Amino acid sequence: MINAAGMKLLEEFRGATFSDVRLERRLDIIVSGLSRDPSQSFPDAAGSDGALEATYRFLANDGVSASAILAPHVAATVERAVGQTVLVSHDTTEFRFRDREGMGRLSRDENDGFLCHVSLALEPGELRMPLGLLALKTWARTAPARRKETKSKKTNDIPASERESRRWWEQVEVAEEQVANRGCSLIHLMDSEADAYPLFCQLVAARRRFVIRLHVDRRVLDDEAKGLDEKLAMAPTRIRRAVPLSARGNIRGATGKGRHAPRVARIAELEISASTVTLRAPAGTESAFPKTVTLTVIRVFEPNPPPGAEPVEWKLATTEPIRTKADVEAIVDAYRARWVVEEYFKALKTGCAFETRQLESYDAITKALAIFTPIAYEMLRLRTMARQEDPRPARKAFRPSLWLVLRNHPQLRLRDDSTVHDAFLAIAQLGGHIKNNGAPGWRVLGRGYEKVLAIEIGVLIARQNYDQS
Repeated sequence: MINAAGMKLLEEFRGATFSDVRLERRLDIIVSGLSRDPSQSFPDAAGSDGALEATYRFLANDGVSASAILAPHVAATVERAVGQTVLVSHDTTEFRFRDREGMGRLSRDENDGFLCHVSLALEPGELRMPLGLLALKTWARTAPARRKETKSKKTNDIPASERESRRWWEQVEVAEEQVANRGCSLIHLMDSEADAYPLFCQLVAARRRFVIRLHVDRRVLDDEAKGLDEKLAMAPTRIRRAVPLSARGNIRGATGKGRHAPRVARIAELEISASTVTLRAPAGTESAFPKTVTLTVIRVFEPNPPPGAEPVEWKLATTEPIRTKADVEAIVDAYRARWVVEEYFKALKTGCAFETRQLESYDAITKALAIFTPIAYEMLRLRTMARQEDPRPARKAFRPSLWLVLRNHPQLRLRDDSTVHDAFLAIAQLGGHIKNNGAPGWRVLGRGYEKVLAIEIGVLIARQNYDQS
């Protein structure tokens, strides 16, 4: 029997079409099994040797593609985005799988796996509620040469159309195509890996909305400034603002210095300025791109950090208007939503334990990724609601049968006026979360949700039997 979580998740897969209708039924069964606990292994989720073998056959079937599995979720994301201005957080992550067919090198020589670039749609505002994925791209680096063997090769020697960096532009266009003619305006958010002159030219020419963090100093068309950093330092402060900074541990693969340095939670007193600048094309830029491009650059700077702390500094490139202080603040707040995509990757890697999947080939693993993509979205949506002080009444935010279980569970002590935030902390409590330990983690939230759903299933079965009697 398909459980309540499975029923909800199946809506994110409804409409996937394959060469055989039996494959569509098998996808329903796989999703239903994983919905009970996304971190469990395929053998545990399947429940029997026969069902496990059917799962592996599904993932190995040439009539099944990752794009077909994912298509209904993308369509559902579009429906949730219709008629809105939507933030789209773009980012790339690495999935590590050693000794599997079709894998390639990653950022460090000893690792093999593949890369995944996602475009995650978010509602603007303080909650930054995820809406789902508008685009996903995976690839494995098949070139035999390791990074140290190609270190001397200049990036400009490689045409823009052949660089990995082209994914930023390609995925912007894929996302835009998904929402075309649906009354939806996208603002694309990218970190400093996307700081590339050709990308700026493409975005401006296509009139795409964006906020991209800059990393390198650039030449500017200005007689008074030698470069972008000097130009920004000359701009007057327009806004002073106190912003809470969350704690940050060591980032895997980072040096632990500069903008990647670990930090403790604190309040940062920031100054914000804005300038319209015209950038010159870097030496070696292909002739297909213009010699200059004009952007607005927002500088967010912490002039007096605490002793020993790395100062906050963001340089944000955009074409959004900066006529008022509210315009400037909206750009900064939009970029602050970019980090949600990193939480999405945690949902995949920790909540869904994706890198532990025992599949033998790149093809099968990327099909499995397409299955876990909507599951990770549901987990992220759940945790977003749990971590925010959402003041909405829980009774209006949850489906009636689930609220009935939560309201009457003897351990939870929820009231008619309990908020969404109260309810999700209560769910995490059932999973073993201790209130004084901070925000609930992926695993305890999943365990608590599983328990509540199991009770809800019993309620639904009892109602169905009562109605038929």
